Amino acid sequence: MFISFVCKSFFMIKHVTIASIFILTVLALAPAVSNNFAIGQTNTTGSEGSGGNNAKMHVDEALKALQSNDNAGATMHLNEASNSAIGSAKMHVDEALKALQSNDNAGATMHTQEAQKNL
Repeated sequence: MFISFVCKSFFMIKHVTIASIFILTVLALAPAVSNNFAIGQTNTTGSEGSGGNNAKMHVDEALKALQSNDNAGATMHLNEASNSAIGSAKMHVDEALKALQSNDNAGATMHTQEAQKNL
């Protein structure tokens, strides 16, 4: 009877150990799986993925160019930002380009700042 109890205890310990290893493995992999889901999410307010970072950089550079009265540089950066921005940010970038074409630097600056807020 004592041997039977020892064998049952051994099998119970073995099963608990295997179950514990399985649970710890799942918990160890959980952060890696949740990061994959986060990567697939998009920001719909004004930019998407790395294109949003690209648009933000170009909008920032366009604003610097506008503040330095470099309309050619601002136009170049706003054109690049327009290619990768979406939503209200793209609308403001496009309006800034229109303002620049009309030599309205104040309007271009205002729309560039608004685009910056939406990225």
